[in-house]
Amino acid sequence: MAAEAEVERVRVDSAEEGELPLAAAAELAAQKHEQRLRKFRELHLKRNEARMLNHQEVVEEDKRLKLPANWEAKKLVWDGSCRKKKRKK
Repeated sequence: MAAEAEVERVRVDSAEEGELPLAAAAELAAQKHEQRLRKFRELHLKRNEARMLNHQEVVEEDKRLKLPANWEAKKLVWDGSCRKKKRKK
């Protein structure tokens, strides 16, 4: 009789510890799936933002490279002449 009670207790303990009911397992799987999708969405948004920023930098660099070699000098001269005209007014 004591042996039967021990076997029964072992069956109950193993069912409580290791094995989840089918509905709980399905719910856990759904939660994990939702969590993975959320993380994937976040990574996708970050990647898209980085892509757009990179594209802006490439466009700016392309504009800079298309300017004439002495553009900086011309810009300084032009800024200086505009300041002189403003002072005269």
